[in-house]
Formats: sequence, C-alpha cells, structure tokens
Amino acid sequence: MSKYSKLFFQEKEYYEILPFRFPIYEDLVAGEAEGVENLARKQAQNTYTLLKIAKAVSKKKKISVKSALEMLSADVDGDNEVLYEYAEELADVQKDSATVAEQQI
Repeated sequence: MSKYSKLFFQEKEYYEILPFRFPIYEDLVAGEAEGVENLARKQAQNTYTLLKIAKAVSKKKKISVKSALEMLSADVDGDNEVLYEYAEELADVQKDSATVAEQQI
C-alpha cells in the first residue's frame, strides 16, 4: 500500500455491545437513505395534491392560487366553507402525510 492509503482507507470504528461489534458510520446507511427518500416523495405528493385542490378552489372562487392556499391553511373558525367542501381530500392528504415521529426518525 502507498503512503497515502491511510487518508482514504482509515480504520473503522466500532461500537461494542458484547458479543457484537457494530461499525460506526458517519453517514446514512442504505436503508436510512431510502426511508428519507420515501418521506420526501410522500411529502412531494401531498404538496402536489394540495396544489390541485388550491387550483380548483381558485377557479371556483375566482381568486389566485396563492389566496386559495392561504384560505386552505387558515384556522377553522366556523365560517370557512372551503374546508368543508374539500374535507375528504384534505383528510386524505393529512392521513398520507408524515407524522412527527417519522420525520424525527
């Protein structure tokens, strides 16, 4: 081996719980990276669905899509009939969204 091999191939560090040794990685392993990618994909799909709902609301109410998004994200104060019209679609988005626990993991 060359004198530079230690720069590229350092000794692995291990965490030991006898009788096992677990390698310490400074990055995500394949399964973790896949999980993060799945969460990002799910979040992108939910964003797309919300934009479709906002576009439908904007056509119906003759307002901008941005205003429709603000209307959909407003607190429910009893007089927001748009939330009630699209309750099923919004419930599906909420059901498919990542939980706080999933995001933290």
